[in-house]
Amino acid sequence: NKEGIENNIEWKFILVGNPENNPFDFLDLKTNDSWKNISVPGHWQLQGYDIPIYTNSTYPFPCDPPVARRTGHYRLTACDESTISGHVSLSTHTQLHPKELGYNTTGYYKCSFHLPIDWL
Repeated sequence: NKEGIENNIEWKFILVGNPENNPFDFLDLKTNDSWKNISVPGHWQLQGYDIPIYTNSTYPFPCDPPVARRTGHYRLTACDESTISGHVSLSTHTQLHPKELGYNTTGYYKCSFHLPIDWL
């Protein structure tokens, strides 16, 4: 649809300890992604991954990156939509393999990325 991918769908998901120690090459399309499904939109903490973090004024983990930064990887295959809508907590890399659409470090704020028609 023109607004983006339909909400309330299942994505492939895996939670890793931190982005620097991934046990796989996420950008490689041959990477086995037989991960569990997760509902999007949704909090991974409320779907059985990690512990819930409740905060409104302090950093949600010790400021000692990359030691305590949990990183969630989401994949959706065979998507032919021209935009993706959603929300993230801290930061996101958005990619349409093999190219990066954009990077955003301001979680909870709206951001958008241009998808050139020749990438489809």
